[in-house]
Amino acid sequence: MKKIIAIVLLLPFGLIMAQDAENLEKKFLKNTQLNIRFLPEIKAGELEEKLTYIASDELEGRMTGSKGIKLAADYITAIFTDLGLEPLAEAEDYFRQFDFVSDYRVDPENNQFVLDGKNLELNKDYIPLSSSENGEVESNMVFAGYGLKVEGKNNYQYNSYSSLDVNGKIVMVLDGIPEELDKEKEDLFERNIASGYKQMLARQMGAKAILIVTDRIDNERTKEMIGNSGIISMNITEDVANSILSVKNETVENAIENLKGGDPKGNEHLFEVETKVRLKSKIDRVVMQDNNILGVVCLNNKNADYIFIGAHYDHLGFGETNSRSDEEHKHDIHNGADDNGSGAVTVIELAEYFSNLKKENPDTITYNLVFCLWSGEELGLLGSAAFTSELPVPADKVKAYINFDMVGRVSDNKLEIQGLGSATEWKKIFENKNIITEFDITLFNDPYLPTDVTSFYLKGIPVASFFSGIHLDYHTYRDDVEFINFDDMQRVVKLASLIIKELMKPDQALTYREVKIRRPKSTKGGRKVSLGTIPVYAGGDDTGMAVQGVRGGGPAEKAGVKGGDVVIGLNGKEVKNIYDFINIMNELKPDVETEIVVLRSGEELKLKIVPEAK
Repeated sequence: MKKIIAIVLLLPFGLIMAQDAENLEKKFLKNTQLNIRFLPEIKAGELEEKLTYIASDELEGRMTGSKGIKLAADYITAIFTDLGLEPLAEAEDYFRQFDFVSDYRVDPENNQFVLDGKNLELNKDYIPLSSSENGEVESNMVFAGYGLKVEGKNNYQYNSYSSLDVNGKIVMVLDGIPEELDKEKEDLFERNIASGYKQMLARQMGAKAILIVTDRIDNERTKEMIGNSGIISMNITEDVANSILSVKNETVENAIENLKGGDPKGNEHLFEVETKVRLKSKIDRVVMQDNNILGVVCLNNKNADYIFIGAHYDHLGFGETNSRSDEEHKHDIHNGADDNGSGAVTVIELAEYFSNLKKENPDTITYNLVFCLWSGEELGLLGSAAFTSELPVPADKVKAYINFDMVGRVSDNKLEIQGLGSATEWKKIFENKNIITEFDITLFNDPYLPTDVTSFYLKGIPVASFFSGIHLDYHTYRDDVEFINFDDMQRVVKLASLIIKELMKPDQALTYREVKIRRPKSTKGGRKVSLGTIPVYAGGDDTGMAVQGVRGGGPAEKAGVKGGDVVIGLNGKEVKNIYDFINIMNELKPDVETEIVVLRSGEELKLKIVPEAK
């Protein structure tokens, strides 16, 4: 292999690319009709051809780290190679690798549940959660109902722990929330339904472990909570729970009946069980790697500035995370034709267009154009966040980042452009260029979005994101190619090409602007609050919640919280992960000062913060 590399390094780069393109083309065209060579013009038919493959069952929903997303990456890099795009910043290839926690594995030899001297069966009677702490505990059992602490209007308080001492003990709680709640209580409880909240609350009350009663043991855990809850956490069956409750002549069915309606007086049915339980939990979190893909239409001038054009190419796979499909189709292939096959294909089409433009009229290309495909977006902007955390070119040399996230379902000629508050000139640019494409366009200022623009905006880079709107098939198994509006998608790509050309004009300035949060006029009608922190969603350890950045003018910025800080405490409680942080947020009230504790360069800082109404 070393000899081969040495020979290749002696060849001109163009010849290497040509040979690579030929090899990749043979790979794709063997036993298939797949095409990687397209005309440079922006055509609806070519968009459809690309997306038909990207969103095909063969790619199995392109889950981050999966076989399917690797097939997508092979396809994209084959096209980039054929186009002659160059790697960014003298990288060896188009790939930029990042780590992520993808799953967890249960160690069958080191998990144990002993009840009354009897060993229960792993994966049948119990299973550790993906968020479980590793360790051992032996203690009495405390039945804490639904394991919730909720406050509402008119001094309504529901606290499963108000009459219980769980310090150093094992807590058993029911899954979900009480039955037969009125609408107001149902909305209140729904905000605290996640098992992560119950785990955090039990830990804060001093419990050493929590057992959550479910109707069935599911060892195909979702990725809802991969981080460490800081407490041994397991699911158990109703049969196991009934064995524990039988000492008090109780059953799960009776408990559900006694606790219905959310009446705080139901706490009289909560109690400690004298039965000793011994638990041992051992899980291993699986760290994997996946790749962002970046190819550049380069200038010969190494000092030239950059324009980044990107989209995420991952999706939900077999519904492993955040699926909105009904239970029957929860684990069908989620092809993600619109989300975000449409955006990925848009970036590929633009790469073809501008690479050809450089060949035909090189003087029109005045910036290095970087075409980016991100993975890990559906798990929390992981790919783009990892890339921008170590940006390989100076941020002040990046004129703009343009994003495409769901651009395949334009309806009634409506198109949204988001994030335009990030530069003073954006609005005029889009309004002028849309005269040609004639969309019914809506412009939004907020650059703090649940898509990859946020990763770039936090680096001081102007951003703009194209979006054709939400629909009922979003994050379901029904997001397929047959529903894509390719004629209007072609117009989206055309508008994007006009915007990029405008940005390449030497006299077209783009001035970064910090967007401040606008405080609501009234806080009436709810207690949901915002601190203005932008978390890093990647993780898997128990060291707190890392902050990627803060919203301009928000409570966190005013308190002195900065990007790179790690939140380890809030409102007098420990924060071990993002789920702790979110759950504690539900307890905060607008305009009531509290304390936030952060780690900065190894130093612990205690800051005062005033939440604002959301």
